[in-house]
Amino acid sequence: MKGTIVVCLKELVEKKFGKPTWTQTLSEAGVTSQVFLAPSDVPDSTVVKILGALADVTHAPAQALMDAFGDYWANEYAPRLYDAYFRQHASAMSFLLAMDTLHASVTKTVPNAHPPRFTYEKQGPKAFVMTYASHRGLGAMVPGLVRGIARHYHERCTVKELGGNRFEVSFA
Repeated sequence: MKGTIVVCLKELVEKKFGKPTWTQTLSEAGVTSQVFLAPSDVPDSTVVKILGALADVTHAPAQALMDAFGDYWANEYAPRLYDAYFRQHASAMSFLLAMDTLHASVTKTVPNAHPPRFTYEKQGPKAFVMTYASHRGLGAMVPGLVRGIARHYHERCTVKELGGNRFEVSFA
């Protein structure tokens, strides 16, 4: 996984819980001496350990933390780095339906980048089913990211998990 995910998570944790919580989380995860840089490669297992330790340290449900990450990514972190991609879309639905193409575009020149893939099944003018595919198994992050994207565009949506890394996304 690219270090940008961990850099974003660190920012979120330090803003929401404070620097000591991030330090304690890394200690609990057994990665205390590691410095994370956005373009670096971070083993998936390290990120999973950090997420698990964060849930233990904060006593917050893991899903709530993944939802907070999705919202922070979509509304704080990613707009600073990828503003041009956000500006290309007038709505959350348009952005989300372009996510697979966006990932391919952003990462085509990044060594060792293996972003998740998405496929879509339209369910009507304001709904679709989004399928997440990745060897990382972080599909639980999708609902928070989707809701975060909707908030970025000042829209409301519901995300219903259908199983098998499939999510029904509906806009009001």
